[in-house]
Parts: sequence; structure tokens; C-alpha cells
Amino acid sequence: MTVFDQYEFRRFEPADIPQIKSLNNLALNDVGLTSGRSVEPPDLDKIQQLYVDRGGDFVVVTDGSQIAAMGGFWPLRGEPDTAELMRVRVLPGLQRQGLGQAVLTLLEAEVVEFGFEAVEMNTSVLQTAAQRLYLRNGYAEVRRETIGYSRETIFYRKVIGEL
Repeated sequence: MTVFDQYEFRRFEPADIPQIKSLNNLALNDVGLTSGRSVEPPDLDKIQQLYVDRGGDFVVVTDGSQIAAMGGFWPLRGEPDTAELMRVRVLPGLQRQGLGQAVLTLLEAEVVEFGFEAVEMNTSVLQTAAQRLYLRNGYAEVRRETIGYSRETIFYRKVIGEL
């Protein structure tokens, strides 16, 4: 029995959206990005249209009743051969157990299967666990920005040949 035997990894379903939004808020609040307020990223109301229908995917990890982790990707705007990883999140109480790594590994496999040549993503300077995860998996920091973001944001890139 592995640590993941209690979890199901699957594509999101429309009924998952309330839990997906909740997980997004819990994870961001845990690192101090939301100051306890609820945020409603518009992409989470349109997962089918913005992720799946555009040539990407959005996966959830459930323990039967709740979503424990999630993440998705879509073609990066202006770079159709590059996938942009989005919303990789793990419930705060379940972090540091390998679920983030499992979601990242699954998404990277799908990126290859879908024919992308590179992967990009970004994370806040406050999300230090995410930074370590990406660096440990061969992603290189390519730039930092604050314009349009509430905090300094770090952008990472990885070429598919490095997957």
C-alpha cells in the first residue's frame, strides 16, 4: 500500500468547482496571499472552456469526499508550443506528503502527451514550498515581475526534453 492508495487522480468535473475554489482560497490564504479574504479567479468558473477545450487539462486528487490537491495547464498565450501550469494547489493540512509532486508529475506527463515543447508557470515569492518543488524538478527561473501582481512573482520554464 502506498501513501496515495486512498486518493483518486482524475480530470475535474463541473460539480467540483465549489471545492476547487475553496482549495484555491485555503492554499493562498495559508501562505498569506489573500489576507483571509476570498478570491474568485475567473478561470475557475470556466475550467472546461479555458483549460480542456483549449487543449489543456485540469486534474483533481480526491480522497472520496474532498479535493485534496489540484492543478491544470493550458497553451501559453502567444506561445502555442508551451503549456502554462496553473493552480497547482494542495490542502494545507496535507502538504509535505508528496501530493504536490504527484500532481506536477501527472501534469508534466500530460503536457508531453498533448505535444507541448516547454512548460512555464509562475508563483509568488511567498510560496516557498512551490518554489522548491519547481526548482527540484528542473525548472529554471526566467524572470520576476510585480506589474499586475499583488506581490513579486517568479516565472519558471522547463523544456520538454528535460522532463
